[in-house]
Amino acid sequence: LVLKADGVDVYDGNYSDYLYFVKATREATTTSARSSGATAKPHPNSAKPSTVEQAQRRRKFPYRKVEAIEADIATTEARIAELHTLLVDPQVLRDGNRVRQASQELESAQAQLTQLMEHWEEAAELN
Repeated sequence: LVLKADGVDVYDGNYSDYLYFVKATREATTTSARSSGATAKPHPNSAKPSTVEQAQRRRKFPYRKVEAIEADIATTEARIAELHTLLVDPQVLRDGNRVRQASQELESAQAQLTQLMEHWEEAAELN
């Protein structure tokens, strides 16, 4: 399969062929722009990030080290495991107040774990 793009023949090939094609195309564009006196267009990756990208990079959570967040996640997961064990205990199941208290604490710990996971993802991406 042969494709023609800007006067350059492109053969069906692999990634190294693609890179060669891109390089040849850029060199041809740069050479023709220099000879015609026009200024070369900046590379798309060198442009400043748009306002959408800047908004996405803003932190939702305050800065914390990833290791500290991971330690909190481990502690919260251990507490959730304890609460699951507690809720299976027959003596606790006989007392409605203890069951309600443990269930509420379990829901709170699971919500905290979800928030810690989101914080960890943000910290791992932006740190």
